Amino acid sequence: MQGARRVITFCLLIGVLPMILLIIPLYLRHSVYRDVVYAVAESDILQIVNGISSVFCQEHTLQMNTTFNAFQIKGPPQISQTVRKHVRLKKSMSLPDDTLEYWGFFLPAGSTVLMHVCSRYDGSRILVVKGEKNLRQCGLMQPPKTGGAMAKGQGQVYVKFESPMPKRPNLPQEHEYEEKRYAEYIPSHKLDGGYAHGEKVFNYTSKPGNDSSISSFENSLLTCYDGQILLSRGFQPSKYCNSTTYLEKGNHMNAIHNVTSDGYYYYIFYSDNDHVLNDIHAIFNIHKPTYQYGNFSHDCINKTECSFPINFMSDEIVIVEVPTKDGIEDRDDFSLLISKCHPRSTIYAIFPLTVLFLILACSFL
Repeated sequence: MQGARRVITFCLLIGVLPMILLIIPLYLRHSVYRDVVYAVAESDILQIVNGISSVFCQEHTLQMNTTFNAFQIKGPPQISQTVRKHVRLKKSMSLPDDTLEYWGFFLPAGSTVLMHVCSRYDGSRILVVKGEKNLRQCGLMQPPKTGGAMAKGQGQVYVKFESPMPKRPNLPQEHEYEEKRYAEYIPSHKLDGGYAHGEKVFNYTSKPGNDSSISSFENSLLTCYDGQILLSRGFQPSKYCNSTTYLEKGNHMNAIHNVTSDGYYYYIFYSDNDHVLNDIHAIFNIHKPTYQYGNFSHDCINKTECSFPINFMSDEIVIVEVPTKDGIEDRDDFSLLISKCHPRSTIYAIFPLTVLFLILACSFL
């Protein structure tokens, strides 16, 4: 038995353990700490933590196809009490009957949304909903029910908009042949989100009763967001409402939303007019608190690429801000942010050195 044990131990030390010690660093480098691609939009703020380790990475490099700001800080960033970020969005929509289009934003407490809106024809309505990260549609294609209770204690709202899932961007052409060496397209550690947009066509045309002016389409919307509705109302048409330019000088509906709690807010536009394709124009002016980074050790302002040193076993994180251009006008595009971990050679060298020590130890068996 002593001889059999020696053979088994020898096989483990020479065959199995060295193989494991060589596979582990390869797995860490090419799977756990591989390059990560984030799909980001204007005004996004996110922590870059996926694929980064203060033990296995000695440097952190960021690259993007547009400019960004980045800060290496200790501890979580703090909301500024004085500085506010301004996001301006212009949108024009042409909605057939029983069709909705929505815009969505993550809004921290203390944000203010000022909205100007007008429509060309009668039947335009707006719905403001506080919901989850992704706007749920809860079987709106199913037969409608009744409902539509208003949400309580979420602040006062006088207008409405909503959010969509971001489109998955294509990798740059030079990387197409070596695609998920990259991982993670959707940021999982967002501190602040940009905007999201989506549209969906429904085919409800019947009315729930002769004594009601609410279509089954609208009734289904109210049922779907029952208890989450902050505003539900129509707005008067105007023959002069032919572009967002009219909103900057004409007489139109204004809406103010004072946000009292963090959350995802959706502004949903829809039309209930059987006879025409309804034109709706809207301008959003969003003022929301931003973060301050007084405790940063390194920063990178208005760059397309920058690198940060990573101290061994440090608790520093990198925060990336995607600047907002002067007015977002009908843009649904997303930028690509690539995060790279440069391996810490001294740590990875431990694994092959351990293999050598195992082989030397076997000489004494």
